[in-house]
Formats: sequence, structure tokens, C-alpha cells
Amino acid sequence: GPLGAWGWARGHLEAAAAMATAVAAATAAEGSAAIADAPRASPRSLATAAPDIVTIFPPEEDVCLSEFPPILCAQRDLTLIRATAKEEEEVNVVIDDEVDDQVVELLGLHANLGFALNGMELPFLVFQLKNVNRYLRWELVVTDTSGQAYNISASNRQSAVRAKRLSCSLPITLCPGWNRVCLDLPKICRHAFGVQYKSTIGLRIFANCRIWRLFFQDRDYADDELPPHLRVVEPL
Repeated sequence: GPLGAWGWARGHLEAAAAMATAVAAATAAEGSAAIADAPRASPRSLATAAPDIVTIFPPEEDVCLSEFPPILCAQRDLTLIRATAKEEEEVNVVIDDEVDDQVVELLGLHANLGFALNGMELPFLVFQLKNVNRYLRWELVVTDTSGQAYNISASNRQSAVRAKRLSCSLPITLCPGWNRVCLDLPKICRHAFGVQYKSTIGLRIFANCRIWRLFFQDRDYADDELPPHLRVVEPL
């Protein structure tokens, strides 16, 4: 279920100099914020065509996450290393009290959840994830219009942008609790690599965090422009 009376407070993805505009703002839902602070669509935007959105996680409404193949695969992989792990390693489906919904929790050095995306061309990627006050990161594999692949990663463990010819790593700052992060992939590709974004072919999220939803969209929508099952703020 949605977050009821939660509103939005602004967080951000930190990037330096020329790459500062390459990543979109992250918004964090906080219980102390008023619902009036939530981003709202204008009457004009509400009259436009339906959003072009592809949900990666969960794959559909009311799905049983404990039977979702990427989660089963992640749990199977952990069984191979758990005996020698030096810390807790878990990929679990849990009910989060704040969102009152099933989410996947990633804990430990090796816990991760991966998705093969087969050429997802929508330009904006949205994460709805929970900061559990530990390090986390995610990795994307994207392609340009020539078919060249590039690696994009982000982590709250680093404080500076690191860029090479075929890869870049960005620092991320998350607010306490649940966050919404929207990545503008064409801007990242343009500023980091000087190329035109074509598609995303892989996504992997590493512990530690809780994941509620992951989806691609054709633009960065206000919360009340989204389909009801993807909204954070419950309609009044």
C-alpha cells in the first residue's frame, strides 16, 4: 500500500562539476513532511497521454515476491557462499511496516538482486528503496546508439565522481528511510561518456537496502501522474 500521509522531502545525487546535471534529483519520503509538499501534476499535464512505464520490480500487481525468479536466483547464489561469509548475508521478502507492503531486503557483502533487461529504451529509471543506514550500491549496463556498452554505478560509500572511457561511478546521498531516486540516463551518458543513450541491458542492486519498486518511464512523472499501484502518496 502507499505511504498515506507521507509527503516528500528533497534529497540529491551528488556529482561534481560537469556531471552535476547528469543525474536527476532523488526525493525521500519522510513521515514528518506534510502531504501538501508532495509533487503534484499540473492540470495540463494530467490531460496528456497515459504514462509510458515499464515496471521491473515487482513485475505485476499482487505478485508473490517469494516466488519471483530473480529473488529465488539471488537466494540460491547466497547459499553457496553463506558458509564462509564473515557477516550476515540475506535476500529476504519482508513486510515493511512503513509502506505496509512486501519488499525485498538485501543484507551483507554479497547479497544482490539482478535483472536482465533485454534492451530497455525508456530513458528514466526510478528506484523506490529504503536506506537502512549501511552501504549500498547499484550497477547499470547501458548501450549507446552504436551498440557500445557502458557501466554506470552509484554508491553511498564514495564522495567523488570516478569516470573512465567505458565506466563511471557516482556518489549518492540518501535521506533516512524511504527514498525515491530518478535517474536521467540520457543525461548521464551524455555528460559521462559523450554519447547518445540507446538502452539499458542490465541492472543489479547490491546490499544493503530494502527495495519496494523499480520501473522505467518516458519522463519524470509527478507522483499523482503515475498509475495508482506505483504512487507513494495515497490519493485523498
